[in-house]
Amino acid sequence: MSKEFKLFFSTNCTSGYENSVHEVCHDMNVVPFVYSGINLSVQGSSLDKEIRDDLYTAKVAVLLIVARSSTGEQVEVEDNWALEEKDSIVKSKIHLLVYASQEVSQTDIDKLNLPVDVIRVENETAFKNLSRKRFHH
Repeated sequence: MSKEFKLFFSTNCTSGYENSVHEVCHDMNVVPFVYSGINLSVQGSSLDKEIRDDLYTAKVAVLLIVARSSTGEQVEVEDNWALEEKDSIVKSKIHLLVYASQEVSQTDIDKLNLPVDVIRVENETAFKNLSRKRFHH
């Protein structure tokens, strides 16, 4: 029995990119774990354990950093559950991809002290096109 290829996707608000993740994963025969609206408030909860279990069974972890939700609401860039796991993700040999939408400032990205380069995306279409090239297994 072949091992399923799993991809973990997280963002701290409903970004509008979730459908693209599902579409790309479906096209590539990848099992997606998609978590939207997951911020630091879930730490220590039963949801925290579920998210952690899904994350650490994935081969690829995709973090989307946004400053505005799909409805235009301002969100805190650093209030993202998965950002707290960034170093552990890399140490666990999970391929980490970090995307940032265009409204996120370079200053905000620099403050996050990320262990990988950030991939800038202008919109959901650009995200989908880049993802098709990068969600490989």
